[in-house]
Amino acid sequence: MNFNQLRYIIAIDRFKNFTRAADHCQIAQSTLSKEVQRLELEFNTIIFDRSRTPVETTDKGKELMLLAQELLHKADEFSVTAKKKDNLPEGKFTLGLLSGLAPYILPLFIDKIATKYPSIQLSINEVGNHELDEMLATHQLDGAIGINSLKNSGYYESFLYEEEFILYVSPNHYLFTQDIVQFHEIPFDEITFHHDLTGLFRQHFINETNDKNLCSTKSYYFSKGSLETIRKIIDYSGGLSLFPKTMLHFLPHYKKNRIKFIKHPLMKQQVSFISPRFFQKERLIKVIKSEIISSLEKH
Repeated sequence: MNFNQLRYIIAIDRFKNFTRAADHCQIAQSTLSKEVQRLELEFNTIIFDRSRTPVETTDKGKELMLLAQELLHKADEFSVTAKKKDNLPEGKFTLGLLSGLAPYILPLFIDKIATKYPSIQLSINEVGNHELDEMLATHQLDGAIGINSLKNSGYYESFLYEEEFILYVSPNHYLFTQDIVQFHEIPFDEITFHHDLTGLFRQHFINETNDKNLCSTKSYYFSKGSLETIRKIIDYSGGLSLFPKTMLHFLPHYKKNRIKFIKHPLMKQQVSFISPRFFQKERLIKVIKSEIISSLEKH
């Protein structure tokens, strides 16, 4: 057994295809296949069911996959520690942010981390709920910031802050004259929804209305992209939508009268930092979480 063989089986498990796994590992498919066969022969076990399309990982293979991931993480940790020249945290870290939050919280901490820890190479991915789940499950992210959105278990979730949601209303909408909007006054059928946030509001809607049909009469909705695009559509064409309260940090003063606070009940969601288990980048996670929390507390 060697580390390359472990990397190969993890790639096959991720892509469910020997050719794509070989491309990802930048080796010939024949080499990858031979190395996986050697590993199976060494331990007299079958890791993949090759008779199925796409390739399926056997039950034993799934057990071994978790161990392989842990071993590779430990090997990376050994390498980082051995090469470390001082006590400052360093290394690559791929961070995922829910696209509904990214425009309003990323600017609060990204420059601070870059300035304070120049040896941390931070790669940012602004993604949707489904992509966040998928990228964590396939080990494309070292950590993520999301809102109670994970469908899969096997992650650590730690509280960052509680996000309140507010209405952004066009001046030509009848709610514009109100400073505060009661929940039952919100015309949900008129809201321009961002797909990633629809699910977050659904339970609030059901609890307050006993109606499971949360939908807009708009002929379009946003499956991906920034909430800022929706805000600009409202500015230009009218309407309303729901936004994180943190947007107030970046909203021009002359547009703040378009913000309407929601009462009875408040619309709040817990924002968490999510990271895989058996993880070698615990020190980087601790530093990044600390800087995010510190930055949010100052605003």
